[in-house]
Amino acid sequence: MTSNRKLLIGATLIGLGFTPSLIAQEVSNTIAEQAEESQKKASKKHNDVERIQVSGIKSALESGLRDKREANQVVDVIVAEDIGKFSDSNIAETLQRLPGVQIGRSQTGEGSEISIRGLGRSITTMNGRTMFTGIGRNINVKDIPSESLSGIKVYKSPQANQIEGGIAGTLDLQRVKTTNFNKSKGSINIQAQYADLSEKWAPKISGMVGDSFDTEYGEFGALLAFNHQTRNTRFDRQRTLSFGRELANPNNPDAKGSTGGGFVYGTEETKRNNIVARFDWDPNENSHYFLDMGYIDFSEDTRRNALNYRTSKIAKKKETIKIKEADYSNPNLDVTKVTYINPILQSLSQVETRDTKTYDIALGAEYFIEDVTLNLQASYVSSESDNTFKNIRLGDTAKKDEITLDYSNAKNSAPQVTTTLDFSDPSNFVINQFRDQITNTKSDEVGLRADLTYDINGDFFQSIETGLRYTSRDADRSGFDLNPKGVKVATSELADYFLLSDSDFYDGEAGLGSGFVIADMDAIVGNDAEVRDILGVKETSTAPANNLQFNITEKNLAGYVQANFESEIGNIPVSGNFGVRIVDTQRDSESLAIQGKNNEPTQVSTDETNTLPSLNVKFEVSDSVLVRAAASRVMSLPNFAALAPSVHLTSNNGNDLVIVGNPELKAFTSDNFDIGVEWYVNDSTALTGVFFYKEVDGFTIKSTNKEIHFGQEYDTQRTINGEKGKLKGFAASYQQFFDFLPGIWANFGVKANATYIDSEAPSPVDGLDLPLQDLSKTSYNLVGIYEDDKFSARLTWNWRDKYFDQLFRNKPVFNSGGGVLDASFNYKFSKKFKVKLSLKNINNKEVHSYYQDEYRPRDFAINDRRAVLGATYKF
Repeated sequence: MTSNRKLLIGATLIGLGFTPSLIAQEVSNTIAEQAEESQKKASKKHNDVERIQVSGIKSALESGLRDKREANQVVDVIVAEDIGKFSDSNIAETLQRLPGVQIGRSQTGEGSEISIRGLGRSITTMNGRTMFTGIGRNINVKDIPSESLSGIKVYKSPQANQIEGGIAGTLDLQRVKTTNFNKSKGSINIQAQYADLSEKWAPKISGMVGDSFDTEYGEFGALLAFNHQTRNTRFDRQRTLSFGRELANPNNPDAKGSTGGGFVYGTEETKRNNIVARFDWDPNENSHYFLDMGYIDFSEDTRRNALNYRTSKIAKKKETIKIKEADYSNPNLDVTKVTYINPILQSLSQVETRDTKTYDIALGAEYFIEDVTLNLQASYVSSESDNTFKNIRLGDTAKKDEITLDYSNAKNSAPQVTTTLDFSDPSNFVINQFRDQITNTKSDEVGLRADLTYDINGDFFQSIETGLRYTSRDADRSGFDLNPKGVKVATSELADYFLLSDSDFYDGEAGLGSGFVIADMDAIVGNDAEVRDILGVKETSTAPANNLQFNITEKNLAGYVQANFESEIGNIPVSGNFGVRIVDTQRDSESLAIQGKNNEPTQVSTDETNTLPSLNVKFEVSDSVLVRAAASRVMSLPNFAALAPSVHLTSNNGNDLVIVGNPELKAFTSDNFDIGVEWYVNDSTALTGVFFYKEVDGFTIKSTNKEIHFGQEYDTQRTINGEKGKLKGFAASYQQFFDFLPGIWANFGVKANATYIDSEAPSPVDGLDLPLQDLSKTSYNLVGIYEDDKFSARLTWNWRDKYFDQLFRNKPVFNSGGGVLDASFNYKFSKKFKVKLSLKNINNKEVHSYYQDEYRPRDFAINDRRAVLGATYKF
């Protein structure tokens, strides 16, 4: 055991050391005091029952406001409108309506990534326990159905007693506690979703049954919930490659032409099965036991078909693609219209699958011994993901075809493309690539924790908390990447394996008059052996090892002490907490050093300790106004893939580059400060605002230097911890129901919030001043609400400013941002039966990205508009 761990355990045991004497003292207390404590517990249990029995939009928003107001931390709370009922089935799309929360979307338009106050490194927990997908640090929010949850809390300032891991914040998903039921409950929900681009319906069914009952052995509770969902979506995308082609613009010597582009349309089918089981037992008023289990089976099948073109040869090769004519009349553009001779034209067909299975189980006990509460918990999480990627590429055989690109409206649309090649004729193409990639990721975590609270109830200190948490996690990745060189087979050899793409690409606005030749990937996958034989391709498992492979074992030991206080300054009640959490992380990492067909294992061990203090203070300056202040240090560990000690010699057109992982990467840390004001006018009306500041240390950047590998010096690229970055911003939120108005107007309400964030961070590209990735400076949400005894409706508008999206071949790409309009309508026929209609992406938002200059387009894309019709029956 390291000295760090000995000190950590010793410090925490000092906090725990008062336990025996305190217990002995408390046992000697009077029976009257015991009766008073029992009455408090009964009152607490009754309040929990009332919290869960939420029904309707207004009740859910009131409950969320109540939880926010009572908390000592900076937190936002979403409560289910009924058990298992949120405004969205996608968790990310529900969270985007909170102040300071921005989301990223998958290529099909579904919410998939969450950032809090400009940072994406949050931690997602389930009832306070860690959860993850595959080898990720977090769980993929697409995998979790909201129907399995009773609430979501987004903590923006931490407490010492909370699990570390998120410099952005903590996202706690909460399952129902079954002993909170005061009677048996059950529901069944059936939905059908229609997507207008894919023109397909998809089913969804979910249900829940739960009950609690008293016996001579105490109170028991049990819950079982399930969810099955299928989703069919489509996306159409027009892409322009980076601008690096030399031009001869007489008005602009720095003008560059695009090196290529293409048309891509894809479909995605997802299937999600989820089962949650929960058992609770209260044998008496002094103890509680629970068993919580979950299972997620998520599969995703994505198909992409593309017609690509290149207008510039690969670097280092003689340029054979000539400019026939060019128009430079628009001064805002590099080129207004240009025709190239002998471009490279390709058809690309891909199928990508993900099959992920995630299990979690937790067993816990809670003991109330007078003023001492002891929580014990053991948990296990396992997640395995199988991923495949298969690619067939066709290259054109024509030598004198032409392509014309018209950029006249480049700020608002993709270039109009015309070509002399008949891309619907298979004989104009030859098969020149077959790629097959198989990747398996698996991760398991065992967790043990003990938490102890001593209620002092003094004039200042109300309680002291202390605890230990130990986790051991294994993360493994393995796989094969078969990409043989020299494939060149006439399409006639596989004539039965090709067909024409859809002809309605981009609603007919892209200039593609007909379909283009694509591979029938279902037939190719189904006749794999025959296809490989004709192409002369071996089994994928025979491919040489690559840098996909690693095994990492990570052990964390954390201990904390936290003091909770209540007092007065003058006549102002003050409450809050302060404490410190110390985290020691030991890591053993294994991977491969790869040089051609030769490889040898690499091993590295590291140890790191972080100290995380925190302070949260709440001032109740009046019956309705609160002032909050918070200060803390938080941490987030690097992704496992970045920590692998891999060494891989690559060669691109004769340029050798060694790409290495970095197991020495340190944790990201952030020093956070918050100060805010909250005005609670009544139970359903509030106006809040908070200023926040973050100083982040550990942003990663890519660095290239000369290093010795395999006995000689190479240019070597690795990810390293960079300089510090800063974020500062303000978030405001307003919520009100107009129940003071007469008649029907009393049923209306509004919810709105806005966030502004400014950042300074080390740029991932030398010489370029870039903001933080995925951060919009400005974002806001507007929600209009109507609810009466039978009918409810919600209209939501979510908008965000432009943001730095990604690097594409070392060129920064910006997304123009924009807004999405959604709506939902509910009608209650009775207390047991109601129907719902939800509409997503009503305004048919077009995704637009560009290369820094808005006149240099990158992507224009459209996704499905979706309609969901459903019915719910409660019993």
